[in-house]
Amino acid sequence: MTPRANSLTDRDTSQVGSVAAAFSMPVNDVRALMNAFGSCGYDVASLLRSAGLNDAELSNPDVRISCEKLGQIVTSAQRMRFTPNLALHLAHATPLGAYPLLDYVVLTSETVGAGVRGLARYLRLVGNPIVIEIDEDSDPIRIDLTGGAAAFNVEFVTSLTQLHLRQETNGAFSFSCVSFRHQPDDVAAFGVVASRMKASRLGS
Repeated sequence: MTPRANSLTDRDTSQVGSVAAAFSMPVNDVRALMNAFGSCGYDVASLLRSAGLNDAELSNPDVRISCEKLGQIVTSAQRMRFTPNLALHLAHATPLGAYPLLDYVVLTSETVGAGVRGLARYLRLVGNPIVIEIDEDSDPIRIDLTGGAAAFNVEFVTSLTQLHLRQETNGAFSFSCVSFRHQPDDVAAFGVVASRMKASRLGS
């Protein structure tokens, strides 16, 4: 999983905004997300203003942005132009390298399992509300996203993880099943097994 490593140095959006302001994100993570919004055709400056943010704040490497402000941005984006499965679209628009440290940790891992364990440690270090738990005794291996994060966060991390791991393994990696506690806008787009969707989420 190392070929490109050296080139790297609840359903409605109102629930995203309900995430406690105590949770925050490194400014680079927010900047990567805003780049994805831009790639999807959104007016990034307007989205930032809706959360009381500006380009200068995103240029300061020491700034952390509250998850509450992220919720305001997502809510504003959906009001501007509703996009079903917005998190999935943003994940598709996020290239490898958008999260330099995270991508480096994953891509320099010898196996997919080691990469996911590195991802779990990284999210704890940066104070992300999502907690990744891995059950390696189950068959297939089960990866749970817990921690009370909003639906948008769960969908984004799930989508980005699968897309990037599939890319780095040349399609050899895939989830056998993705299930959510909440109802996605478009179930088929996630490849969700409908019969299990209401029972659990990838991450419960």
